[in-house]
Order: sequence, then structure tokens, then C-alpha cells
Amino acid sequence: MNELTGKRIFMYMNFFCDDPSIGITKKIRAQIKTFRNMGLEVTYCAYYSGGAVIIDNNEEVIYRKPFAVKCEKFNRYYRRFHLINTVTEYLKSDKAGFDYAYLRWHTFDRKFLSMLRELKNKNTKVVVEAHAYSPDFIPTTLISRYQLFMDKRYSPKAARYIDLVAAMNNYTDIWGIKTVNIDNAIDLDDISERHYVPNRNKAIRFLSVAIERNYHGIDRFINGLKAYYDNGGTEDIRVYFVGKYMDSTKKLVLSSGLRDRCRFVGSKSGEELDRYYDRAEIGIGALAHHRIGMYEGSSLKTKEYFAKGLPFIYGWKEPAFDDTYPYAHRFELCEDPIDIEEVLKFYHGIEDSNYREEMREFARQYYSWDIEFAKLFAELG
Repeated sequence: MNELTGKRIFMYMNFFCDDPSIGITKKIRAQIKTFRNMGLEVTYCAYYSGGAVIIDNNEEVIYRKPFAVKCEKFNRYYRRFHLINTVTEYLKSDKAGFDYAYLRWHTFDRKFLSMLRELKNKNTKVVVEAHAYSPDFIPTTLISRYQLFMDKRYSPKAARYIDLVAAMNNYTDIWGIKTVNIDNAIDLDDISERHYVPNRNKAIRFLSVAIERNYHGIDRFINGLKAYYDNGGTEDIRVYFVGKYMDSTKKLVLSSGLRDRCRFVGSKSGEELDRYYDRAEIGIGALAHHRIGMYEGSSLKTKEYFAKGLPFIYGWKEPAFDDTYPYAHRFELCEDPIDIEEVLKFYHGIEDSNYREEMREFARQYYSWDIEFAKLFAELG
């Protein structure tokens, strides 16, 4: 019998459980599914439009705490504290006894410590997922400066309550805590195969799927595209931006004279998103993580490109593949515009007609939550 069967795990997850267009939602749903397949009874927290909820193993809401005020702008910044308060209140109840806890790290502070303390008071084995940790992180906003300050202050105290860190990078002994290196993964069953539809007009179609941040480096790609055409480029290139993008990016497209080549189509999910994948030749990954001091890690988006069988370009180094992998092309992390001629050479050099199947099989072998979570429990004992 599986030694995990019937044991309980609590997941602290700062996500909107009802928005499938956001990548983190799909990731956490896959994690929940995997824990349940391993025999664990999963209880987790989430945001909803009016506040925070706790959801049990039967997907029923067992605890709900609405926001105190109905001000969307205020709650956008307050919701993290509201979620932690909700979880801490719930954990104090007699019914909230768990064998394990899996918490998504985003800032250590006094409230996060209170939540950790409640878990350890009930002898819970605590794992913290350091999904975006880097000792060289560079804060670029007021909020990120606050987060870095609080982390430095409270991480030594948090270490008292954490049994294991799950790091999506190659760092070890994070915060002075035993660390296991895992990769971001996916639920391959939840990502349909790509049915490629060639373009009759021979245009090369690029696809970016993101909630854009500065480190995505979309400006590097746009500047490269402008330089390509300014220097006499003749290939017909079309770019589809799916998701939410910064106003500065949209303005750059206009000022670069690329309005007819770039389309911002908004957030998509399900069959709508599949159609964009089916009609794409190359995916665009993040190209500027150096802006926040990160040079290696595990991107969720590249895993989806693998699952879809879509060749892509990217920036930072990933643990499961290197620069020799034939269907992904890495550019150095810097401020130089992306060399579109180099991208086109990469694209035209992909001759194996089975690359879609090969990439999907790669995802099956290397990007499974079953494999990654098995590492955690092997370390926990």
C-alpha cells in the first residue's frame, strides 16, 4: 500500500483558482492533481473575486473570508495579507491537522511566520517551494524592495519552521535549510497535442504567451525585429502576443513601425489558445532575467512549449536541457536586440519532421510532477 495514502497535506497557494488563462493556475491545478494521485488528501487555499477560500479534498469550500472593504485597487495589494490571515485562522481550528504542508514562497514576514508557526505547532512537515529564489535578485519596484528587505530580516526566523526547501534552480542550502532541487513541471494530460497548420502565405509566425514583466525582454525581440527590417530583411514575420502586455511594449511596437506585423490578442485559454499554438512556428520565452539578477531557473512557459511541440527561443539556463538541444535556441542575457537572422537560421535548421513528437516525449520524461514530488518525499523520509 502507498505509504502516503490517507495522509493529509495543506497547500498554501496564492492563486486565482477559477482563471485557467493564467499559467500559475494550471501549474497549481497539476500539483493538486499529482498529490491526490499519490494518495494524499489535499486541502488548499486560493483567492476568489471577493476574498479568500479554503477548499477541501472534495473541492468544496470549507472556509471563506470576504475582503473587509470592497475596493478592487486596495485589495489588489492587500490580498496577500488577507490570504495569509485566512489560512492562519483556519489552521488554528481543531479540524486543521495535517501531515504535510507545501507552501509557495513569495515573501517571509511576520504574517508568513505566524502561518508557519501554526503548522509546526501541529507537528506538520513543512516544505516551501522557492520557485523564484535567487541570492542575486535585483529589486526593480517598491514592492520588490519591500519583499527583499523583509526576506533578509525574517528568513532566519522562518528557517526554524521549515523542514525542506524545494528549489527550482541549482542553489543548495537555501536560507540555511535542507534543499532539494526540482524542476517546474506540467500535467501533460491537460495540455493537448499541437496540430500544426502551415501558413499558406509562408509567413513565419511567432507566439508569445505571457503576463508580461520587465524580465520577459519582449522589447529585445521587438527591437531586433525592427533592426531586421531596417537592414533589408525579406522574410514575412508575424508575431502574436497572447496574454497581458505592458503599455510600453505596445507603444514600442507602434513607434517601431511594426503595427502590421504584431498583434496583441488578449488572454486566451482552452481551444482558443490551442488555435494560436496550432498556427505558430516559433515560441518566445523570457529573454531578460538578468534585469532582476537571475541567470538560471525553471520557466513554466518553456515546459508548455515542450508539451505543445513548439520550438522556441529563450534566455536563462534551464537544468533539464542545454545549448545543444536542437529545438530550443538560447540567447545571452543582455540588453542587445535579438538577432532575428540568427532566429531564422535556427528555425530553418529544424529539418526533423518529428520534432513535435520528440519535444512532447521530452516533456513526458522530464517534466512530470510525479517525478519531482517523489524527490521531495524521498528527502522528507
